[in-house]
Amino acid sequence: MTPTSAPRSRLERFSFVAARVLPSTFFLWAFFLGCTHLWSFELFAWLQSGRWILEHSALPLSELFVAPGHVGECGPLQAQVLFGLLLSGVHELGGWELVSIAKGVLVAAALAACWTASGAGLGSSWKVLLWFLPALAFSGRAIEGPGLLSWLCLGLQLGLLSKAAERPRVLWWVPLVQVIWVNSHELFWIGPLLVLVFAVDAARKSGAVGLDVSKWLVVFAASVGTCFANPYGLDGVLSPWRCARAIAAGGEFYFDRIPMLRPYVGFYAEHGLDVYVVLEWLVLVATLVSFTVASRRGLFSPLRAALFVGALILALGHVADAAVFSLVAGFCLVSNVGDVYGRELRGYAHLDAVN
Repeated sequence: MTPTSAPRSRLERFSFVAARVLPSTFFLWAFFLGCTHLWSFELFAWLQSGRWILEHSALPLSELFVAPGHVGECGPLQAQVLFGLLLSGVHELGGWELVSIAKGVLVAAALAACWTASGAGLGSSWKVLLWFLPALAFSGRAIEGPGLLSWLCLGLQLGLLSKAAERPRVLWWVPLVQVIWVNSHELFWIGPLLVLVFAVDAARKSGAVGLDVSKWLVVFAASVGTCFANPYGLDGVLSPWRCARAIAAGGEFYFDRIPMLRPYVGFYAEHGLDVYVVLEWLVLVATLVSFTVASRRGLFSPLRAALFVGALILALGHVADAAVFSLVAGFCLVSNVGDVYGRELRGYAHLDAVN
């Protein structure tokens, strides 16, 4: 045995353990970040909606638990059906304590899905380090509500679409996720847009990804079609636009009762800054730097740039959607770093476990 073989062996053992312990610790930490005090008053409306559906074995034609004079302005209750049913079932089994635990599970699952989708070729330990800041920013917007399912669906879609070049068959899971999304939250329209962006990127690469572009178009059509797989059909598909129009017309009525619906800048102009704003801006700067470095290396990704800009616009529209921005920005940041420094970082034996 040479003098250097023992330390190298210990280093390899440390690498082996760290590559498995760090991701598990990260997701456990994410779970506890999600197990916070439940403070959203809207949670009671969703709970009562789920109970009403179960008791009457029917679906409401408009929102049931809203202020008088504003019933039905946002169209049918399409965005709350699945979440309301799940919430009522979880609450019945274990009360608000189990609801808080379920929230932690969904927060960790959403981060795990986005974590898995990003940074192909990066070691697990490096991905944990790079995801730390976006995960913190995301935790500040991970408010209990239908958005929990929406963020999980976002991560699943990113993971499936990112792996499609290597495993084309995973594309056929995309419409299934879309069915869950359309019955969970009004941001379901992001799903078909994601497929379209990935399809355009595949066409731009002129077949370099080894996947027939026509398959992307079929999956895109299937994603759009599954948006109608909700109890309200076309009314359910149009619900997000009706809600947006009602909120724009109602203005301060909705903003006073649901402050998270305010535009990003307006919200903090009124309520002041908090630590999560700082975290989100740090994520913004870090991701922009990663795009700049990737561009200088000839590795700029128009696909990720489109996702990043879209998520940024969404967050600026409503502060609640800053959660989507943190997840998408984290995906872009880690993937850019993987493209630029993946081979170099894999040279560090102590952080070299690749997924």
